[in-house]
Amino acid sequence: MQVLAIGIWVLRKYRGKNIYWNKFAIYLLHVYLCFIIQSWGQQVKHGTDYMNTSTTYGVSPTRQRRAMKTQSPVLISRQKLTAKMMVEEPAVEFAARKVTCSRDIYSIAERFIDWDDINVIESAHAIYLNRANVPVAWALLSTGGMSATIVDAKVVFSHALLCQADSIILLHNHPSGQLTPSQPDKDLTRTMVEGAKLLGMRVLDHLILTPSGAYLSFADEGLMPY
Repeated sequence: MQVLAIGIWVLRKYRGKNIYWNKFAIYLLHVYLCFIIQSWGQQVKHGTDYMNTSTTYGVSPTRQRRAMKTQSPVLISRQKLTAKMMVEEPAVEFAARKVTCSRDIYSIAERFIDWDDINVIESAHAIYLNRANVPVAWALLSTGGMSATIVDAKVVFSHALLCQADSIILLHNHPSGQLTPSQPDKDLTRTMVEGAKLLGMRVLDHLILTPSGAYLSFADEGLMPY
């Protein structure tokens, strides 16, 4: 700020009177602007680095709150969205190293789903996988009532883009214990498959879970709309 004040004072005092003083004042203003631009660039880089590290665990809540105070609304929204995803090293967090069948999907669901809740309310989830079919993230998409829940395609694909997934597996539960997929279940699957194609992704399967532990796989039953 002192450099800026000196430059402005010199310009006002010697404007049009002394060319050398004018050049000196312009030089001071140039230095000040370079300093501002450099500082701004460091702040942006700090925000980006924080976002890169916030996709994994190990960041203290205090550091998260401190960083969020200085982030733009876009970065804050992305941080909140990422925080809802359980992104971890697959070898540590997921039961199956690679998904090859519906049983592998179910073994992952056993670790993340609250089995007390699925007796009462319907909820939708997604598993995100890389090109090798190794899980990289799990997300709770929505919770609803006893007979339905609404899944927003934008939320599904926002998660997928954030974790750079190549494929998606959908899951939801039927508290009633019925395994028969409803027409809305089929419509949702079709919408997700078509949307994934536009993004160069795949929807591999859609599982319906029940409180008894039984499940239905759209892929196993030939219900995937490929």
